[in-house]
Formats: sequence, C-alpha cells, structure tokens
Amino acid sequence: MQKLIEPEKKQYTAEELDEIKRANLLAWAQIKWEAMSSEERALLHAECEGKRLLEEAKLCLVCKGKNWVYKKGLEPGHRDFGRAFPCSHTFKELKDDPHYETFNNWHKVPGAEATFEAVKALAEGESPYTLLLVIGQFGNGKTHLCRAAMHTSQQRGVHCKYFYAPDLVNELHKFLATKEIRGAYEAFYQTLLDTLFLVLDDLGVGANIKRNRFGAGLDDWAGGQVEALIKARYQTFRPTLVTTNLDLTVLPAVLQSVFGDKEVAKWIVNNARDYRPRKKM
Repeated sequence: MQKLIEPEKKQYTAEELDEIKRANLLAWAQIKWEAMSSEERALLHAECEGKRLLEEAKLCLVCKGKNWVYKKGLEPGHRDFGRAFPCSHTFKELKDDPHYETFNNWHKVPGAEATFEAVKALAEGESPYTLLLVIGQFGNGKTHLCRAAMHTSQQRGVHCKYFYAPDLVNELHKFLATKEIRGAYEAFYQTLLDTLFLVLDDLGVGANIKRNRFGAGLDDWAGGQVEALIKARYQTFRPTLVTTNLDLTVLPAVLQSVFGDKEVAKWIVNNARDYRPRKKM
C-alpha cells in the first residue's frame, strides 16, 4: 500500500512542494481505490471512461453536448422543477447558433408583422395585454416566435416555461400516474399556474373537432385541464402566450370568452404562409 510522504525538513522549494503534492495525491488515490468495493470501482471506471470519451469528442462535460441542463435535487412543486437552462459552457455558442431562436434571427415573412410585434412586446414586458393567442397555419413561424419569447424572458430573468401542447398532455398524464410521489400531479400543475410566463405552442395540433374539445392531440380530461389552466392564469393576470392552428370559433367557449376580453387579452391571426423549404419533386 502507498504511504503519504511526511515532511522531512522545514523548508522546501516550489518544485519540491509540487512533487510532494503529486506523490501524496497518487498515494491517497491508491488508498481510496483499495478501500473500494468491486461495484464502486466499476462505477468509478465507467465515470472516468465517460469523461475521457467526452473530452475526446470535445463535448461539454456538464451538458454532454446537449446544450441544456436541469437543476438536480429539486422536488415537484419547485419553480425550477423540470425547467431546462442553457448550459453555462455553451451559452455563447447557443446565442451564435442560427437554430437558437431569437427575435433577431426571425425570418421576416409578409403577413406576420403584427404577430411578431405582439409576441415581442409580451416577451419584453411591454404589452398592454397579459394573454395573447396567435392563430395561424403550420409552418408560418409560430414556434420560432414562441421559443424566441421564452429565450427573451429568461434573459430578462423572468421565469418561463415553454410547452409543445401534446408534450404538456403527456406530462399531465405522467404526473397523474405517479403514485410513488404523493401530490406529484398537484405540485406540477401548481408550477404551471405560478410560473411568471407560460408558453403553450400548437394547442389543438392534429385537430378533429367532432371528436373532442381540441382534437386527437388532447383527450377530454386533458382538454379540461388546459382550459382551467388558461382561465386561472387569466384570472391572476399571469402572462400567457398560446398558439393554435384552429379558428377561434371552434375553440371551447371558455377560451373564446377569455381571449375575447379586450382589456387583458388579445387574439391575432398570423396571415403568413407556410415558408418551410420544400423538396423539388
């Protein structure tokens, strides 16, 4: 077994001290290694190998190349539970990345000018309204504006949650089925109520109005939960951005009433056409 080096004289040169530190670190590592069980050694080896591979691939050791991180050790109900943050090691690269949606790299298209200004004002805290509904067809930039609003609010220090509507439904069902954690669903739902800025993108995607409230993407139970969520945020004046491909007249009566309140809410039609690139046939 390795033994730690004991000082033999009162004064050492800087080089001698560095040598003693290195030797002691190696000795201490050897002592710790010999005290580990086989399972602990296997885990340590796997962790070291993983770090080596990440370094070889030149990926961030914090986010492992995903560019987003989650805070650890948070319980359901905490305001940051389930919230993704830009990794501090890659934030500059993200801002320079054309796929990192901002209002500055928005692809300006005819028919979307009013939508752009309305969403930007809400994200920057300069809108006279607290609720905004954007109606428009697929591919005309609604999602880009939603994520740009999220990024802008986060940079302002405003707590924001973004959800693609079908993903939110999955989250609602998941927490409802989490029996191991008492009150998990209630805690998660409360975070949706309390978050300072909420973005719901593509509400009613895959719609079939005859089937239920919002279509195939939302069952009746989830549709009722989303209705209640938007109504509750309307009553508490919490900034909320919603996009949909449905006409206002086919939305539930509750939402028609909420977004029809001209004092605190606004609905706007994004008249831009689908500008996604198309492959030549």
